[in-house]
Amino acid sequence: MDSALILAGALGFDALVYDYTPVPLDHDGSMITPSLLKVRNTPSDWHSLWCEQGFYQIDPVQYLALNTVSAFVWSYQPKAETALQKVIDQRHSPVTSYLQERQMTCGVSVPIHLPKGGFASLTGLRTGNGKTCPEGCRANPDGFQRHFPRGTGRRPTRCSARKFAPTHISA
Repeated sequence: MDSALILAGALGFDALVYDYTPVPLDHDGSMITPSLLKVRNTPSDWHSLWCEQGFYQIDPVQYLALNTVSAFVWSYQPKAETALQKVIDQRHSPVTSYLQERQMTCGVSVPIHLPKGGFASLTGLRTGNGKTCPEGCRANPDGFQRHFPRGTGRRPTRCSARKFAPTHISA
């Protein structure tokens, strides 16, 4: 995580959050608290709030991450035009208030959908009042994802690209 924070810092982010759960939803469709939550440069109460006090279940960024496969820019700033504005409502107010009070109002998240239903996400946050997400990430959030492929720190499973490459079919 420390190395990842250095990379994220080079992209303009001050804090980093990584979470993992082998099963993201319970039988009722509610998000399950992650089995692993790693943070860097976040407030000291972050882990407790997200893992013990239910913030994870009402975090609209986590909701978006679970329901998409591409990296995305998000912002809690009122005039921002990001995917977050389409899903945020009153039930998210504890999370939004907390992040606004701590000036952690924008970031980029990379959802990581794993085999057998596992789920992880890696989020870079930008702190400070009035700061917006770095323009490079706003224009191309996948640039953040390229720096953190899969984000798990595990070696990728070996597979031959030739196995899955389309073959030429002649008529």
